[in-house]
Amino acid sequence: MALTLTNHSLFSKDKFFPLRGFFYAQPDMPPHKQEFTEVIFILKGKVLHYSDPAGWEESAAGDVWLIPPGGIHGYLKAENLQIFNLLFIADQLPVPLLELYRHPGYKKLFSRDNSFWENAGYYPRLRLDPRQQKDFTALLNLFVRQQKSKAPGRIGGKYGLFMAIISMLCDIAVKENEMFRQEQPLDMSRISSFLNENYAANINLSDLTHLTSMSESSLRRHFRKTFGCAPAGYIRKFRLEVAAKLLLNTNFPVKEIAQMSGFNTVSYFCKIFRQAYKRSPQNYRFWINTR
Repeated sequence: MALTLTNHSLFSKDKFFPLRGFFYAQPDMPPHKQEFTEVIFILKGKVLHYSDPAGWEESAAGDVWLIPPGGIHGYLKAENLQIFNLLFIADQLPVPLLELYRHPGYKKLFSRDNSFWENAGYYPRLRLDPRQQKDFTALLNLFVRQQKSKAPGRIGGKYGLFMAIISMLCDIAVKENEMFRQEQPLDMSRISSFLNENYAANINLSDLTHLTSMSESSLRRHFRKTFGCAPAGYIRKFRLEVAAKLLLNTNFPVKEIAQMSGFNTVSYFCKIFRQAYKRSPQNYRFWINTR
């Protein structure tokens, strides 16, 4: 059972204005659940970021993750990881936020609940270019300064900066959609051939970007548009299909099948196999062979 970060634990001193932000040297952290919206700006370093829909994915400076209320995420193999966490409860913030509700980017990033993203197979993720990183870092520093201020009007100032940050993220989301419509489609024959030859190996996102000659953000957009999931989710599904065929057609032990299919640990393999097929690997083998 994942740890749950509650609204009360994070906003006990801000219950009438549930909005907080802070810079943080993020260490490894097991997957945890939260009741609020979290926007994560990765400012420096790199990490394996976990999200419940997509599993573990490589992430680095310039990435922005949006975790919806009820979402589960975590960090592993953090290397010099510096982040900014922006936490809020949207439906308890003042009326001006309603102005953003009509923005197509806001609808894409913030208007959908966790069940939508679970079905989609990913959480929203944006990629900032160097200029955008610089612009956001300046705003985030101003936000923290307003948050610490004791001067009259500090809450209004903090909220105005929050609105600017969210609005800029929404604009970037819309621009990414426009760029996607102008890009070339995925070459699925090359991807299928590559996975058939390498599914048992350690496949990184950089392998697929090199194969397709796409940037990471373009590749993610194409996978989500074509398959409804992130590249990591598609690779995991591909490996599960391989494992299911091995369970049906061979007598190899489950541990060997996990390794042959590209899974590093048996426990993780059994967990996601059960999620996908509603049975343990052992029960699936028995069930499919007795039909």
